[in-house]
Order: sequence, then C-alpha cells, then structure tokens
Amino acid sequence: MTKVIKPILFWFAPLVFLAVFYFFPLTSILKLSLTRSENGVWAPFVNTLLSTSVQKVLWFTIWQALLSTILTLIVGLPGAYLFARYQFRGKSILRALTGVAFVMPTLVVAAGFNALLGSKGLINVWLMTLFDLDFAPIQIINTLGAILLAHVFYNVSVIIRLTIPAWQSVDYDQVEVSRTLGASKSRIFSEPPE
Repeated sequence: MTKVIKPILFWFAPLVFLAVFYFFPLTSILKLSLTRSENGVWAPFVNTLLSTSVQKVLWFTIWQALLSTILTLIVGLPGAYLFARYQFRGKSILRALTGVAFVMPTLVVAAGFNALLGSKGLINVWLMTLFDLDFAPIQIINTLGAILLAHVFYNVSVIIRLTIPAWQSVDYDQVEVSRTLGASKSRIFSEPPE
C-alpha cells in the first residue's frame, strides 16, 4: 500500500500547482473571451480570419514560406549530394561550418548579415569603391530578401544534415548496374531496388 501512496504523494504537489496556477487561469480566460461575443462562440475567430489585415499577413506568410522552402531546397540538396558522394579537400571543415546556424545566436547572425550586406556593410562599401558609386547598390535590410536569406541560412544546414545519410545509404553499384541495363534516370530514382 505504501508503494502506491508514495508516487501519488510525489505527483500531488506539482499537479495541484499546475491546476491552480496554470489550468484555472487558462480556462477562466478562455471562458471570459468566448462568452463576450454576442454573435456566438466562433464569431470572434471568424471575424479575425476574415479581416483584410489578417488575410494579407496569412497570404504573405504562406507564399514567403513556399519561396523559402524552394530556395532552401535549391541550395541544400546539391550541397548534401556533394557531401554524400564526393571526397574533396576541406570537406570536414565545410561540413562543420554547416552547423554554425545551430550554435550562433540569432542576434549575432543578424549583426553579421548587417556587417556584410547593410548600407555600410563590407560588400556594399567594396562595390561602392569598385564602381565609384554614391549609394549602396545592395539594399536588402528590412526586405523580403532579408527574410529569405535568413531562412535559407538556417534551413540549409537542416537539409544537408538530414539528406546526407539518406544519399550515403544508396548502393551506387546497383544504380550503375541499372544504367547499364538501360533504366532511365527517372526510373532509377523512383523505383527502389529489389
């Protein structure tokens, strides 16, 4: 009997704490916010989703995410293929550098992009000096390009690290045999070996 009571007592205090300080306030806030509407429970949600400002934000988010995904795949998949299939000098260093996005604080990355691509950044200063310009030719800060650049920077390393093991597990002897027997590249890619 005491073996059953001890675990219950062990969990009792944290559960009471969560009930009093988390679940009770949360349910009270939800109840208050959902009963305030005169047009029903779902009216505030529907009104919010149908507002033009929210629809603009949702549309921007969706197409920006699709564009970020496409750009990340365009950069990440060839990089992963190179790492998986080829041996070259500096491969281990480059592969280690793909992990920089995981360990660098976001603020440091933003400061680095600003130092390189900002209006007084290294690349803009170099281009202004080279072409004798009075203005910065690259205006990327606070634009969609900056968002896409940041997404690609962070997500390429994920693509590379997830895709390398899959491509390393492919038996390329079977691929070469399939090519010798006349299989097309699309058939080799789509059909697993038996």
